[in-house]
Amino acid sequence: SFSSVGSIIVIALTIIPANIAKSFTNNFRYILILSAFFATISVLLGYYLALYLIQDIALSIGGMIAFSSFILLLISLLFKNKNVS
Repeated sequence: SFSSVGSIIVIALTIIPANIAKSFTNNFRYILILSAFFATISVLLGYYLALYLIQDIALSIGGMIAFSSFILLLISLLFKNKNVS
């Protein structure tokens, strides 16, 4: 079970932040910067949600990081720049 959660978080933190950044710009330099920013936000948000906000339920930190990354992806789709392909 630990290896599956580890692979989920690796996939979530390599693909989703880059997709979020790509929805805002086509400039490669800005994609790298925004991708690192959104990955950091996903990690901090998922860690906070798993440990402090929902204390009654034992949640996996890796799963919550992947979930928060997915939520950020959905939010970014709402505010997507229409001029970026």
